[in-house]
Amino acid sequence: MPNSCVFVNELVKDTSTKVSHVLTDLKNDPTLQRSKDTICAQCGHNESVFFQAEQHSKSTALELIYICCGETCGHKWMSDKDEGISRDDAMELVK
Repeated sequence: MPNSCVFVNELVKDTSTKVSHVLTDLKNDPTLQRSKDTICAQCGHNESVFFQAEQHSKSTALELIYICCGETCGHKWMSDKDEGISRDDAMELVK
């Protein structure tokens, strides 16, 4: 039986390119909100700045983007990625 599908729209969510465009210097912006409840997966620092941004141009959903405030780190991640862990989860790992 032949395939009767005329068009297939495969959606691929690519957040890596969006996060890579975020400037690391934003960690020094005093107007951004700060969190001490998220641990950076790269360096283990417990402070980050965060802000909301659209997932992509045709989306109405907002995503949190975090930037590590570590001296030399500046790691960036989005809230749906498992790249930052909560302070409580980090304390459980240490035990």
